[in-house]
Amino acid sequence: MIRRARTEDAVLLARLGRDTFIAASADFGVTYRPEDMAAFLDANHTEAANAVLLADPDAAVWIAEKDGEPVGYAAATRCDIRPIDHPDAGEIRRLYLAPQAQGTGLGAALMTAMLEWLEERGLAPVYVSAFSKNPKGLRFYRRFGFEKIAEYEYFIGEQADREFILRRGG
Repeated sequence: MIRRARTEDAVLLARLGRDTFIAASADFGVTYRPEDMAAFLDANHTEAANAVLLADPDAAVWIAEKDGEPVGYAAATRCDIRPIDHPDAGEIRRLYLAPQAQGTGLGAALMTAMLEWLEERGLAPVYVSAFSKNPKGLRFYRRFGFEKIAEYEYFIGEQADREFILRRGG
């Protein structure tokens, strides 16, 4: 089941964000220094950070549930990827699933919900920043018509990761 997140979901989203980011990092074989991981999680995956995201009129967040348990979430926004300067573009900001939810169709359902929401608002093209060491994620985005257009450094604390910028549409 996919549902839109509500203001009261900020705590749940913080937990999901932390858990799924840590699981994804392990899945990619990436080890961050504990202080870098803590700084990143404290800046991006807190109740306060999610409250700001949920209150943003240019953002929408969805929660995926399996057997009544939250197993993932996604967020679409107006594009805010650092190297992109396109005020009418959309962005797939977050798309994370717990390991047990991957391959169940929930990722595709979340992506479809985000793309429909962005299209309804006329936000195009759509961008996503994807970790270069995430082959499953990159294949997933290609299935939805995203193509790599650039690379940049994305920082987890003080550690720079190579990210690919993918675009869908004009």
